[in-house]
Amino acid sequence: VVLKEETAGIADYAFYQCTSLKGINADIPQFIGKGAFYGCDSLSTISLNINLKRIEDYTFYKCGSLFEVPLPSMVDSIGRSAFYKCSYLNSINLSACLVKTIDDYAFYGCKNMKKLDLGDDVESIGDYAFYGCSKISEINVPDSVKYLGSRSFGKCTSLETLTLGAGLDRIRTYTFNGCSALKELYIPANIKTLEKGAFYK
Repeated sequence: VVLKEETAGIADYAFYQCTSLKGINADIPQFIGKGAFYGCDSLSTISLNINLKRIEDYTFYKCGSLFEVPLPSMVDSIGRSAFYKCSYLNSINLSACLVKTIDDYAFYGCKNMKKLDLGDDVESIGDYAFYGCSKISEINVPDSVKYLGSRSFGKCTSLETLTLGAGLDRIRTYTFNGCSALKELYIPANIKTLEKGAFYK
């Protein structure tokens, strides 16, 4: 799909379950609505406008062929289930973005994700945000993070090295549940509370 230059935005659920859609030049519109590409399971390539500020809820929900999404530097938040079960997504790099909030289930079930760079600006990671990202081997949670949701990194079964930042004061229930390969764990001194099942199994 080639969008015209005058395209200002893409409406909510505009390409809902367009299962034959393989690529789109979304670098023209400055707004992409909720669920815009929901269920577009053949979508493999996409470019985004450099001024885009938010990845809305369900934007790429179950886009199972999406391999890479270069996030524009102005993006400051990633919505609920934005990349839910994007099972082919290979990596996410937030180091060049302004992302402060990653909402619940944002990257749930991205089972092919091997590399995750959270950058230095993220403050909140929601419940189940990276649950089931089973190929990530190393996670560095930056000092900027003040909130880690329940099961946010649950079932990351290849995770071997985990470094937690100094911005945290507790690890919530089952945050790292099922991280069975964990070998190295760095917990800062200011963490006062480990809640039920924080590192269970």
